[in-house]
Amino acid sequence: MLLYLLSLFLFNTLADGLSFYTFSNYFVYHIELPVSFFFLLKFLKRNKQQIFYTEHFYKAGLFIIVLFIANSFLWEKINLFNSLSYSVCSFYILIVCLNYFWFKFNSDDKDDILTLPNFWFIAGLFIYHSSSFIVFFTYKIFIQTNDQLAWITWNFQSLMLLMMCVLIVIGIKQKLKCQIQ
Repeated sequence: MLLYLLSLFLFNTLADGLSFYTFSNYFVYHIELPVSFFFLLKFLKRNKQQIFYTEHFYKAGLFIIVLFIANSFLWEKINLFNSLSYSVCSFYILIVCLNYFWFKFNSDDKDDILTLPNFWFIAGLFIYHSSSFIVFFTYKIFIQTNDQLAWITWNFQSLMLLMMCVLIVIGIKQKLKCQIQ
């Protein structure tokens, strides 16, 4: 999960820095998405027992990475924001999160869910991707019709990204706490 967070931080910082120049920074997002998504898939696969993540989910995720790359070259070129890829990514992650919540809440597990690191990881992913799905899906429409609305929704997405990062850091803290005990 740490590699996922670091990749998000590095690529988003780079994209923000490049936004001060006259050329488009969208190419950074075309690189960031498959890289960070791959790190997320590795995390999910490594923790598959605790988060009810199957081999089918993993293979579907790898196929989605191929779609991200194809999309960058064939449909949403690197000079445009890859909103379709981000929408597919969010949809996939929402399915994984809902699967986790379904199995967790229907299990006989008596552990306090708030002490489980994976709960915080999945909750952060769920909050961010459920709130950002619409932003990603409609971004091109907003940018073409209403710059102000695009700016507001993008800032909302950034706030949700911060919230996800906070929840993931809480999960990392819980994980370290569990390892010490």
